[in-house]
Amino acid sequence: PDAEEHINQVMSEATGVNVDQMSYRIVPLESEEIFRYPFGYISEPGQMDLTDAEVKNFREFVDRGGFVMLDDFDNARQFAIMKANMERVFPDRPMVQMNGGDHNILRTFYTIDSLYIESPYDVGAEAEFWGISDEDGTLQVIICFNNDVGDFWEHIDKPDYKLRPTAEALRLGINFVLYAMTH
Repeated sequence: PDAEEHINQVMSEATGVNVDQMSYRIVPLESEEIFRYPFGYISEPGQMDLTDAEVKNFREFVDRGGFVMLDDFDNARQFAIMKANMERVFPDRPMVQMNGGDHNILRTFYTIDSLYIESPYDVGAEAEFWGISDEDGTLQVIICFNNDVGDFWEHIDKPDYKLRPTAEALRLGINFVLYAMTH
């Protein structure tokens, strides 16, 4: 849980949002408990095999205003698995690749030039960001492919990764959470 503790601590200190370092929760997707929280983080979605109950809750969570970040997966096979699951959850909403620096999520708290962070380790391809939005264009799911943004959060207190992408990952994470709470 180092990633969650670090992002919560930095968010509390940087933004003044009243979040405790230990306030993260691991909640089964099929549980009613997910509806208590505005932000969901799913790691390794390239290995998901959602049940019908998880598909239903995922969709309802997002339709009620929740925001989900999918992170930590790479390669074509894992992308295809994630995409098949997202098509079950959102058969009426396309996944769209997010390019450049023109999305509001980049200006929610920090002003960030581009929705791009190099992967913390070599995955053999460029990092990509994808999104799923509602009919009004509000982003509801951010997909961090060929990347592991949460890994940067996890290792912020160790010299394992370069400082600049680690700082950008923290800034993006804070923007993701605040966007989830304000849009």
